[in-house]
Amino acid sequence: MTDKGNTGDSLSFGQWVKRRRKALDLTQQALAQQSACSLSTLKKIESGALIPSRQLAELLVKTLGVPEPGRVDFVLFARGLRPCPDDTSLWQRESTPAAPSADARRFTLPTPLTSMIGREQEIAAGIARMSATGVRLMTLIGPPGAGKTRLAIAIAAGLEQAYADGACLIALETVDEATHVPAAIAQGLGIRDHSAPSITEALRRGVRDKHVLLVLDNFEHVLPAAPIAQILLEAAPHMKIISTSREPLRLYGEHELVVPPLDLPPFNPLPPIEILRHNPAIALFVDRARAGRPDFDLTADNAHTIATICAWLDGLPLAIEMAAARLKWHSPEIVLAQISQHLALSAPSPRPGAGPRTLRRAIDWSYTLLTADEQRALASVSVFADHFTAESAAAVCADARLDCSTIDLLMTLSDKSLLQRSANPDGQIRFKLLTVIRSYGREKLAESGEAEAVCRRWAAHYLTLAREAQPHLLGPGQQQWFNRLDEELSNLRAVIDWCVGHDRTTGIAIVVKLQWHLYVRGHLSEARTWLGALLQAGSESAVASTLAASAQCAASFFAWQQGDHPTAFSLSFQALQSFERAGDRAGMAYAHYNLGNVALLQSDYAQAEAHLTESLALLREAGDTHQMALVLNALGLTAKDRGRFERARAYHEESLRLHQRIGNLRGMAQSWLCLGIVAYWQADFAEAVRLSQEGVALNRHLGNSSGLAYCLDTLGAALHKEGQTTQGRSCLIESLHLFTTLGDQVGQALVHATLGMIDLERDWQAASAHFQTALELSMEIGDKRRTAFALEGLAITLSANQPALSTRLLGAAQALRESIHSPAPVTEQAAHQRAIAALTATLGQAGYAAEFEQGRQWSPAQARAAMALGTLKP
Repeated sequence: MTDKGNTGDSLSFGQWVKRRRKALDLTQQALAQQSACSLSTLKKIESGALIPSRQLAELLVKTLGVPEPGRVDFVLFARGLRPCPDDTSLWQRESTPAAPSADARRFTLPTPLTSMIGREQEIAAGIARMSATGVRLMTLIGPPGAGKTRLAIAIAAGLEQAYADGACLIALETVDEATHVPAAIAQGLGIRDHSAPSITEALRRGVRDKHVLLVLDNFEHVLPAAPIAQILLEAAPHMKIISTSREPLRLYGEHELVVPPLDLPPFNPLPPIEILRHNPAIALFVDRARAGRPDFDLTADNAHTIATICAWLDGLPLAIEMAAARLKWHSPEIVLAQISQHLALSAPSPRPGAGPRTLRRAIDWSYTLLTADEQRALASVSVFADHFTAESAAAVCADARLDCSTIDLLMTLSDKSLLQRSANPDGQIRFKLLTVIRSYGREKLAESGEAEAVCRRWAAHYLTLAREAQPHLLGPGQQQWFNRLDEELSNLRAVIDWCVGHDRTTGIAIVVKLQWHLYVRGHLSEARTWLGALLQAGSESAVASTLAASAQCAASFFAWQQGDHPTAFSLSFQALQSFERAGDRAGMAYAHYNLGNVALLQSDYAQAEAHLTESLALLREAGDTHQMALVLNALGLTAKDRGRFERARAYHEESLRLHQRIGNLRGMAQSWLCLGIVAYWQADFAEAVRLSQEGVALNRHLGNSSGLAYCLDTLGAALHKEGQTTQGRSCLIESLHLFTTLGDQVGQALVHATLGMIDLERDWQAASAHFQTALELSMEIGDKRRTAFALEGLAITLSANQPALSTRLLGAAQALRESIHSPAPVTEQAAHQRAIAALTATLGQAGYAAEFEQGRQWSPAQARAAMALGTLKP
């Protein structure tokens, strides 16, 4: 019997959307963002006042989890061409999303360097728990050293094939502050915030389509950030999370899995050797001992000693591994004597005992057995938040009065299980401290009285790295340097946080020199937060005026990239005044470049050209090729928007030559994109296809999502003009998805306008929905040129049924174009002329002129208000 509350002929598409949205715990705002439409459009759809376009219907049914085979029926249902499909499975809270696209990133878990021993029961329990319907968050809880991380990875490995996007490990042990947790998760998932107002919002947008198992490891020291897990689960209906912590996250829906120490053997009597070999604690000890002594084995002579060592250590895996590592130099009897003397417990027990206290004493014992050099080195490298190289360690240990080489000390500490050793994809050896040992090392560093000196060497080392990286980020070796800085991001975060309270000058210099990396990798909100803290902390006299101005310019750059134009203008204007007082011409060029871009984005072309021309003159004088190429591209975009295509082409071609000369691949891709846009607006569509394809290929190679999205928009529009509409639409849908994931409203408005222009030839209702979305986005971000495009498109869709309103919209658009000196491109004028001819025929010449002149008096806001009173249906 059919449940008419869920399915059946009586259910409208709007009712279906509303019920399905609530079943997935999505707000209207969240669904609108995920489906790349406006909130008002979604409200109209749910109320039944608007039939969605085919493209919007496709996005809605995909976002709402309709399986691939059933989507065609639901799109027809959305368009009013068939009743609601009878599919009760869609009312379950969880559904199976489509497989990821061919170019989607599939996450993989790290491959452990050692075997997992003695956790078969816990692994099976964890897999069973996480496989259950309704279980979306499970926390592995246990004392330090219990092996929670390894267990979480093992459970995730058993489940990852069930997730289209795989499983992803986020190591929170590298995060020192709870406020940095969202950024660490975004980095791990490859989500770049770009224009998102915050990293949390970038995560909301970026995870909504993820079908991934997320492992959040070592949450106990950043528990105030626990609500981010709830935010992720609410935003992504196809995501599940495994976390590890010493205590619960205390979130709604959390399931707990206790991770106890390893089972110990009974002592009265001790089991036979063959049985003892299968005891988890004993098996782990023997396995790790063989890493240093391959010939080591469990025998009748040493069995009791080894069992006693494991009992002293309460079965804690980390403590057992540290003890087993000592067998490379000592016999089991000597190791037992050292442990029993240091731990000074009354008697070993076959049951887990002190837990954290035992681990602390085990670390104390290992530390006391180190040489003075090894102790100094361990304390010094504890400043690193994540993996570090021998070179980095040598820098922080430079004045630590060491008698041995740093690399020898690191290798020794690794042999003693106090450091973890691994190799990056390039084969470079890197080291890392476990969280509990890092904390212990920092205690010892504080006790030594050398913490301030070590931290200053640490900060100086990363400033040197930033200085070395800066010129390469715009040169031929940029990919290698981007990857290297990616590996150091956790350490850089920790250094900059330390600099806020101790060394503002160094902190500002690091962020300014890494500006291009932070932008390309999408850490805009985080960088703005850093610069705000660094500029506000302490007195202004602590930082040189020109350095403070450079920080303001960097913050301005990040602000206009996010669409925060007032802040961007204010910061760059202040910086320009400081640079002018100091006579710093390079700084003046930087500030003018920012101010020019802010004006360009607000369609103030006269101001944009003035600032950019001044910047270019200063840069030519200084011979700064890198920055000149960027300014030339901005000047080209300004000329293009004003209809001066030959001048635009000349700017972009010079920019391309400069980028090619210095080997800046990202810059070359940007110039190809700009040249493709110019070719498109000159109706040279074949050339636009060729150039934008060059940009698409290079941006895919570089992993530059923002550049790829813009190239795909131009390619899609040009392919349509060449008669390849299906291929063009595919490019545009991918572009819209990328812009939506990035939170780039400028790009979203661009693609909606492009899709609207394409749909004018086949489906005015679909075109209307796209132009309406483009209008709302463009007005929100202050893009006057795109606002004019949207008004003109909407005018055409209304020309048949509402000729007066249509004519007024054309008048409003024309007035807006005249105010910014940006004429309608020739390529779009044919559609406008057809609409004008039809309107003139309907209204008469005098009637058309009167309505057009009335529309010229309207502001964009008044035009939008007038449309809201009528209907957008053609």
